[in-house]
Amino acid sequence: MSLFYIRRKSVFIAGTALLGAIAAILDWTFKLANLKIPFPLMTELKFDLLGIPMVLALVLFGLTSGVITCSIGAASIAIRGPPNAVLKFLAELSTILGIYIVLR
Repeated sequence: MSLFYIRRKSVFIAGTALLGAIAAILDWTFKLANLKIPFPLMTELKFDLLGIPMVLALVLFGLTSGVITCSIGAASIAIRGPPNAVLKFLAELSTILGIYIVLR
């Protein structure tokens, strides 16, 4: 994780907001366009790209940014259904914490 991005608060805030907005846009795009990428071995499971901006936020700006981006993505999902948002938040948070522990 680069200290350059963490030291400059304006870059941290703008980057976190940008990646959070990208996560929200990806969520709504996939939902409204009904784009679902099935998992080859079990077609009931579907891939989504919502976790990519969250992991990028973690790698570029640190754990705080990753958790904030995860919260923004969950807030976007909460508009459609709060129980789904809680489950998605916990799933993405566990992914972010796992990656954070490995990268430490």
